[in-house]
Amino acid sequence: SERTAEHPAETLNLAIGYHTEALGVLGSSAASPAIWSTIQNNLGTAYLERGRATRREDLASAIACFQDSLIVGSATRSSLQQAMTRHNLGAAYGERADDDHPGDLREAIGQFTAALKVFAAVGLSGYRRASGQALGDAYTRLGQHWIDAFRAYTIALDAANDMYVSSLRREAREAELAETPGLHLRAAFAAAMTGDLEHAVAILERGRAQGLGDTLARDVAELKDIP
Repeated sequence: SERTAEHPAETLNLAIGYHTEALGVLGSSAASPAIWSTIQNNLGTAYLERGRATRREDLASAIACFQDSLIVGSATRSSLQQAMTRHNLGAAYGERADDDHPGDLREAIGQFTAALKVFAAVGLSGYRRASGQALGDAYTRLGQHWIDAFRAYTIALDAANDMYVSSLRREAREAELAETPGLHLRAAFAAAMTGDLEHAVAILERGRAQGLGDTLARDVAELKDIP
């Protein structure tokens, strides 16, 4: 409805209610492992996306749903579907690590690493960029893992570059560039922390060159439109 579209929190509350009811109707995962796993994944996603005062409880619920989805879906879901769930589980662990859960950051790293392997194998650049950056961020937060962080960011940068090069329309390239400035800075910082200052500068220059090139192309296009 128009009301739920204007109030995403209400939409997520409804989704949580409907998916919880669906699990109740099934009764157990044995009734239909594939459906149960999908519902748990969707329910976990709703908990993860809902932001409210009980955020800690929502993260715990999301983690439980994703874990159950992975276990039940191990024999029924594709490796890509499992990888997407692992990425979301890593995101939930990573956010909860801000609270009093010191082991969650390593759990997040494990999930992002597993997801990234699948995304790289199937060649999904968008997911590869997202998981690579998330993995790099997790290593950065963990501290003293700059080589691992830099490797993860490099994977994300390569994926972002693939998406930029394959974008035929200027608007698509601009949208892609809007997603990557922070990524270039993160990767350059990680490279600098490993002692590779030359590589750090090269990364920053590459990001700046892409931005300038696209700005020039936009200016030329606008000049052509002048009567």
